[in-house]
Amino acid sequence: MPMLSPGVWRNTFQNILKLHDGQLRFIGLCSVLIGLVLIWTLA
Repeated sequence: MPMLSPGVWRNTFQNILKLHDGQLRFIGLCSVLIGLVLIWTLA
């Protein structure tokens, strides 16, 4: 990604740094749950 569009990559990380701890935890939890559902459905 950084090689294709470094500006978008940089802006994304700047926006992530602005999030509160609770928001980051929620995003992480959702990512884990989505990953588990994908593994469960594809296996």
